[in-house]
Amino acid sequence: MRPILALLLTFAFACETTSPVPSASPDAPIRVAPGGGEVWGYTGTLLRPTDPSLYEHVLDAAVPLRDGGWLVLKQLEPNRVVPRPAGTFGGPLVRPSIAVLLRLDARGVEVAREHGSEPFGLRALRVFEDLGLVIGYGAQVLNGSIHAFDLATLDGLWTVYDRDPVPCVKVADRCWTYRRSSVPTDTSALTERDPRTYRVLRTFSHLGMDGLETAPGIYPAINTVVWLAPYRAGLPRGGVRVERLELDRPAAAWASRVQTACWVHLIGATHLFLRFGDCAPEAAGTWELFELATGRTVRTFRDGEAYLMDGGDLLHAPGGLVDLRDGSPGAALPGPILAFDDARGVAAVRLAGGGAAVYRRGTGRTRPVPVDARDIARLTCAGLEFAQVAPPRDPDGRCPEVNAHAGPRRLLVTRGRDHHHRDPGGSGNARAHHPDRAARRSACRSRLRRRAGHRAAGRAPRPVARATRRGW
Repeated sequence: MRPILALLLTFAFACETTSPVPSASPDAPIRVAPGGGEVWGYTGTLLRPTDPSLYEHVLDAAVPLRDGGWLVLKQLEPNRVVPRPAGTFGGPLVRPSIAVLLRLDARGVEVAREHGSEPFGLRALRVFEDLGLVIGYGAQVLNGSIHAFDLATLDGLWTVYDRDPVPCVKVADRCWTYRRSSVPTDTSALTERDPRTYRVLRTFSHLGMDGLETAPGIYPAINTVVWLAPYRAGLPRGGVRVERLELDRPAAAWASRVQTACWVHLIGATHLFLRFGDCAPEAAGTWELFELATGRTVRTFRDGEAYLMDGGDLLHAPGGLVDLRDGSPGAALPGPILAFDDARGVAAVRLAGGGAAVYRRGTGRTRPVPVDARDIARLTCAGLEFAQVAPPRDPDGRCPEVNAHAGPRRLLVTRGRDHHHRDPGGSGNARAHHPDRAARRSACRSRLRRRAGHRAAGRAPRPVARATRRGW
C-alpha cells in the first residue's frame, strides 16, 4: 500500500469519508512468523511535531534499544526545501543542520541528551549495549571527531581526533576501523579496538585495504574478511576480495565462491548481496542474496529485481523489503526507513513534518479496506507550503478558513507549492482512503488535474510524495 498525494501547488481541499472507517486494532505481540502471517503495524510516534503544519524534530538517525527506548540524532535547526517543478533541473544547496544526541524511553520521552560545551555534530552512531556506551562520529569539535558517551546518561567518556573519522564496523563488543584514503601517510591495516577506550587490540597489516569506498565485512569467528576493492583509474576493476584475518587459520569454505563476484554489499551481519558477470556498469549480470552461515544462495535476482535503498543497508524489491530467510517480499513500510531491526521486530519511518513513526512486527495479514471519500471544500492558502494529510484545523492563524471545515472523519490534503512560488495551476479531488486495521495506517489517494501547458511537454503529472521526498 502506497499513499499518493497529488494535488496542486498551494491548492488544498478538505474531504470526508462517506462510509464507515474500520477501527484500529490493539498493538500486536512481536514474534517471528512465516511471511504470510506477519504484519508490521504502527505502534506510536517518536518526537511528534507539535502541529502537522510545522517542520521540527527532524531525525538524522535512530537506533532501537533493548529496553524499548531509542537513541536518536535530532537536527537543531532543520531546513526543508521546496522542490523545483517537473521538467526543470538544479536546485538550492541546503546546508544540513547540526544534530544533537538524545536518549528516549519506551514512550518516546527524552531522558538524556549530550551536554558538551558545544554540539558534537554527530552524523553516525555505533551502540554497544552490553558495554553500556555509544560511539558517535562527526566533524572536529574541541580537537575531537570521535566521541564516546555513557549509554544511560550520555555523559562523555572519551574523545579522540581522526582526520577521516570513518564509523567503525561493529562486531559483537569490538570496534573495527579501516582507512578510506590511500595517501602515503596512511596505513593499509585493519584494526581491532576496544570501544571502552578505543585502544588498539590487534592490527592486521597484510590485507592491503587502502582506499576502501564501503565498509568491509569482518567475520572473526570464521577468520574471514570481505570487501569491495576500490576502482583505480587506468587499472582493471578490483572486484571482490576475500582474505584470512589470521594467516595460520583457514578462511570460510565459501571464500573462493564469493571472490568470483565483481561487486558486493553487506546486508547486516548475516548476508551479502553479490553481483556476478561482467563488471562493466552497462553489462548485464545476475545478483545473489548470499547467506554467510550456510554458504548458500538464498535467491537469485535479475538486474532491477532488487535494489539497495535507505542508506544502502536494506535490500528492497517490489512489494517491500526482501525477506532474508527466503528472498520473498517481506516488511512493507511506508516512506523512507530510518531504522530497521529485524531481530527485534521494530522499525522507524521518517515522517514528512519531522519525527518518526514506529512499526513493530506482529501476527496477522494486511488488508486495506477501500473507504469512499468526497470533496467538501477547495481553498487556496499560501500558508500551506508543503504536502500533508492532517485534520482540518488552523492553530496558528496562517489559514483560518480551514477551521470552517473541521469535523469527524474529515481530512485536509494539501499539495504544497513549488520552488518558484507559482499560483495554483489546476484542480484535484479525493479518490478514496484505504484504512488497514492490521497495519494501523491508512492511505489517502487523490487525483491531480493540471491546466494544459502547465507541465513540461511529454511528462505526465507525478505523485507529489515522490517528487518532494528529496526535499524533506
